[in-house]
Amino acid sequence: MRAYSFALVELAAVAVDKAAEAVLRRVEAGKKLSAEDLVVLMIASNREILRQINQTRDELTRAISQVSGEIAQVREEIVEVNKRIDDLQRAMVEMQAGFARRLDETNKRIDDLQRAMADMQASFARRLDEANKRIDDLQKAMADMQASLNKRIDSLYELLIKSKIETSR
Repeated sequence: MRAYSFALVELAAVAVDKAAEAVLRRVEAGKKLSAEDLVVLMIASNREILRQINQTRDELTRAISQVSGEIAQVREEIVEVNKRIDDLQRAMVEMQAGFARRLDETNKRIDDLQRAMADMQASFARRLDEANKRIDDLQKAMADMQASLNKRIDSLYELLIKSKIETSR
């Protein structure tokens, strides 16, 4: 049925075209146009307008199809860019976690070093206190020995003087 309708439309189109050519020849000849001639011109004009509309629709359909394809391509590119951004964000999060872990380890090592230094400082302070105490003890012992020696020297000196006095008598 559709093929039959299409054939009738084509047949009518050919008839309208022939009638329009005949009317145009009358116009060129300067003859007066009848109402039927004006109807034929109007039908031919409407047919031309429909042809232009169909041509414009076909061009728009092609343009829309092309734009749709370009939009699909851009969307694919956007999806790819978003995947790359997601990958970069994951990498940055992993790097940040690694840096945080290394920072924590470094802070722990610094704390351990500070404790070790505090222990060493306390040990040095104890050893210095012990050394100072030994020096104080040695100084006291030397002062005692010097006092003892001075007493012995004084007593020897006194004995010597007494012995000289007795020998000189």
